Amino acid sequence: MKTRIALFALLVAIFLLPVVRAEDDNGNLWEKRVAARADSIVFVKFVRKIRMTAGGQSRDVERSREVLGVVVDEKGLILSSNSHFDPAAALPPQMRGQVEVEGTPVDIKVLFGNEEEEYEAQIVARDSNLDLAFIQILDLQGRTVKPIDLRVGSEPRLGEELYGISRMGRGFDCTPVVARLFVSAVVTKPRRMWGASGEVPSPGLPVFNVDGVPVGIVSLQQASAGVEGQGGRRRPFLLPLTDVLKSFTMATKRAAEALEGASEGEEEESGEHDDGEAEPGDGKHDGSKHDGGEHDGGDEEPGEE
Repeated sequence: MKTRIALFALLVAIFLLPVVRAEDDNGNLWEKRVAARADSIVFVKFVRKIRMTAGGQSRDVERSREVLGVVVDEKGLILSSNSHFDPAAALPPQMRGQVEVEGTPVDIKVLFGNEEEEYEAQIVARDSNLDLAFIQILDLQGRTVKPIDLRVGSEPRLGEELYGISRMGRGFDCTPVVARLFVSAVVTKPRRMWGASGEVPSPGLPVFNVDGVPVGIVSLQQASAGVEGQGGRRRPFLLPLTDVLKSFTMATKRAAEALEGASEGEEEESGEHDDGEAEPGDGKHDGSKHDGGEHDGGDEEPGEE
């Protein structure tokens, strides 16, 4: 009897061991995935100045926001969602057409993880149709960034499991978050893209297959014009990287121009003080801190404030 019990216990141990090891390996796999991608997910901080006009009356609103983006080249080009910078995106569908909205994002900064240092940046390209915005860091100050190479991506299949990396807000130390999702639809109109179900990352961020290869960018898209019953609300879809790369190519050209302009500006400024003497009272420094503005780290409902 004791021999049978011992043999049974041994068989249970043999069958359970691979399961336990598989779970451990899976846990290590997710840690590696987060470690490989998290440094590429950054915050873009800016002030959005909005003027709303309705019924002949106008009201000015100024609001600080902090949204997520991803580094897409080694010179500090950031990809994010155009919806973050579009003031009309905050309007409910029923108010569009009744309220005129104008807005300009200013004082743009990029922050890495939970660091306090802010890097001055500039929007160099926006694509309202694809819901893409490209922001260039004007001076990396010697920092080495870890870009996601969108040129080596692949296309997902229906039902394929995917994942994305996002970040929590500063109240939670900007902790990286794993978002797991799968391809739930193949859409051809109004454009070719994929529907996704599960934990969809913030708009503007990439998603990857299980091998860590990028397969698409999350984009807020609206139904085809003139289709009844669809409403004006935009939904998140996955854009093909082939479409994103067209905008990326244009953005890199404009980013190069922005970097050249920033470099020329620094040279002109340094030329004004080349005698080695400090200007009286020239002890200013950029000591700006986070002002507790909005933190759109993926928890905000798309298109709503």
